[in-house]
Amino acid sequence: IVLCSGSTEAANHVIKGVCFSRLPENPLHFISSAVDHAATTKPLEFLQRLGHQVTLLPVDRSGRISPADLESALQDNTALVTLIHGQNEVGTVQPLAEIGSLLRHHPALFHVDASQSFGKVPVNVETLGADFLNIAGHKIYGPKGVGALYIRKGLELEPLPPGGGHESGRRSGPPAPQLAAGLGEACALVNRLGLLSAD
Repeated sequence: IVLCSGSTEAANHVIKGVCFSRLPENPLHFISSAVDHAATTKPLEFLQRLGHQVTLLPVDRSGRISPADLESALQDNTALVTLIHGQNEVGTVQPLAEIGSLLRHHPALFHVDASQSFGKVPVNVETLGADFLNIAGHKIYGPKGVGALYIRKGLELEPLPPGGGHESGRRSGPPAPQLAAGLGEACALVNRLGLLSAD
């Protein structure tokens, strides 16, 4: 778990971190959706300007992506699939457990933006098959300016930002203890509600 300033930083860390950790491979392919948050789509646009490929999956009238569309979009050079769990405007919960299961048969890594869903519906990295998952403190009535990024054990990302080597070398700059404590208490309340289990 890496403490960060929130989901925008976490999404940038994953998207750019996956890309930069695989240099000089070029070009890489990334998949997201037409309804993902700008915290995801803007870093992907940045990578496009560097020459990488991005596919945005279409959605149905309910704002839901199709796992079949995702499977069709996968390429040999797909490095990362990054998808929102609960859509921030219409509330659609995406079929990410099905997508995570599908991705077990492909080398692409899987990032879940759970900012909106965490604390409202059950969120479990094993059930979703997520390699990375981020949350934001203020979405669960914790303090603003703090979030957390789960990174599956054994995976490496290019540090963002590089520098003093805080957070086990993953994110430089000491976290604010009062914000971390507030996030921890908010997560403890979520846990007591039973929303961190797969049941």
